[in-house]
Amino acid sequence: MANAKAKGKRIGRVKKRNSVLIRSLLEAKLSYREIARIAKCSHGSVHAELVAYKKEKVADIQGQYYETYD
Repeated sequence: MANAKAKGKRIGRVKKRNSVLIRSLLEAKLSYREIARIAKCSHGSVHAELVAYKKEKVADIQGQYYETYD
């Protein structure tokens, strides 16, 4: 697998959900079920996207915090 990655091969399956659409609808404070219906995905995918979005926000905030104290 390391050899395949080094050659630029994609490992794993392709993500099908539309992250940009889901995040914009989450910011609009719609329910998971409404977002899932609009984005044509499961409400579990909506939750997974929310978790990923929160992790990115925390990483950005921590990065900004450490930049100010370097």
